[in-house]
Parts: sequence; C-alpha cells; structure tokens
Amino acid sequence: MKTHSKILSLFLPILIVSSCVSPRPVFRLNPTEGVTVWDRGKEFVSIKANSFVVHTAFHKHEGGLISFDIEVINEDSTDFLVSPEQFVLSPLSWKTARSNIDFTAPQKALDPERELRNIDISMSQQDASHTNYQLFALGVALADVTYSVSTINKEKSDAEIVATEVGREAVYGGLAVNDDIHYQSIQRLTDLRYIWEATALRKTTLFPNNSIRGLIYFNEPAKYIKSVRLTIPINNMEVNMDFAVNVY
Repeated sequence: MKTHSKILSLFLPILIVSSCVSPRPVFRLNPTEGVTVWDRGKEFVSIKANSFVVHTAFHKHEGGLISFDIEVINEDSTDFLVSPEQFVLSPLSWKTARSNIDFTAPQKALDPERELRNIDISMSQQDASHTNYQLFALGVALADVTYSVSTINKEKSDAEIVATEVGREAVYGGLAVNDDIHYQSIQRLTDLRYIWEATALRKTTLFPNNSIRGLIYFNEPAKYIKSVRLTIPINNMEVNMDFAVNVY
C-alpha cells in the first residue's frame, strides 16, 4: 500500500501539470468567394482589376502567424509598386459580442525588409555575445596559467585545489555550452532569414507583363473572429478578399 502511495505521489504532480496545458488553437481561412480554383491543396480566389490580376489563397498557420500565398500580375502598360507591408487584414464579424478592448483592429502585414533587418541585428548581437564569452574564457585561462606558475612551488590546500578545479570546469563547461547555444541561435536565425528572403513576397516594382508571387504574414487573429477581409492596395486601387475563419 505504501509503495502505491509513493508511486502516486511521484506521478500526481505530472498529471496535474499535464492537465493544465491546452492545445493552441489551429486556424484555417477559407475564401467566401463563389468561384475558386484549387492548386496543390490551396483554394485560390482571383480578382481582376483594370491593370492587374491578384490570385490569393490561405497558406499556413504556424508559430502565431498566418500566411497567404499571393500572386500579382501586371497587365498594365506601365510599371507599379507592390508593397506587401501595406496589405491589411481586418476583422469583419465576430462569433460573440465584440469586446470593449479593441485588440481586433485591422493590422498590416509584417514587413519582410524590417524582419530581415531585425534578423541581421540579432545575428550581429549573437556573434558579439559569443565572442565576448570567448574573450572572457581566454582571460580566465590566462589568469589560471599565471596563478599556476606563480604558485608552482607553494603547497595548496585541498579547498584551494577543489576551488580551482571547479572554477576551471565551470568556465570551460560554459564555453562549450555557449558554443552550442551560439550555433543553434545562428542556425535558427539563418533559417528565418531564408524564409523571409526566399519565400516572402518582397517589395517590388512590377513591370508590364510581369508577375510576382510570395507569402505575406500576419499575426493570428483572435479566436472569436468569424471572418476577415484582406485588403491589397496596388496601383492606386484596392482589392478586397473575404475569408471565413475556422478555429480547431
């Protein structure tokens, strides 16, 4: 009986903690337009304006962000600028009465150029932090050598020997940990840079008979929002596309 009590006392905290964690909501956005086209699992809605065509589909919900796959085609005789950071996502309807706290205001898409700049800054800071720790470890190593040489003929107490060894292991162990953290951080930032550099829709002057395609990102909507409107301003015009918000 005592054995069962001990086992229960060990697992009870784990059960309590695990029962307190709820899964994050999963978002899927579906266009409400009547005519859509499917391509590789994505439901595209297309709108043709006087000078351009826009194809748009919900792409993914990941890491607190939702993304859209967008293609813009220039059918005009002149060029125009495509600025993804000016795209806007606005709530249209709510599943319950709207909260008095207005945290469901329209939001602009994340700016790829700003994100890339912030990534570069983070990489520079990470390199500096890593180098500073290496210099610190080198300074400790030199001090350790100097101390060892200066006390080579002196008998050390057990406490001094232990303290020296513990300090030495702490510094060199910290150096190994710092190297690992630095590598992982740089790898994560490199992966993020690739996403923004290679897959995101970038600010582009679009020439006649040319097109551009990429992903735009927004912060995930509040889970009680029922529908949203994506507004795409291009060439002094605005294209609006509405999506139903499904939360799982």
